[in-house]
Amino acid sequence: MFSHINGLIRAKQNNKTGYELAKAYLGESFLTAMNIRYIPPEDVTLKPSLFNTLK
Repeated sequence: MFSHINGLIRAKQNNKTGYELAKAYLGESFLTAMNIRYIPPEDVTLKPSLFNTLK
């Protein structure tokens, strides 16, 4: 779920995703350790059905 939320491009973040910003500040190894992966913005799903896949 975090990967999908952080895959959205946001104008307030200079058109970057939350993932890109976190990677710049925290490093990719931290994101990997937290099991957060990059999802291209065009593949982001923010629908209730996403919760069903997490169970």
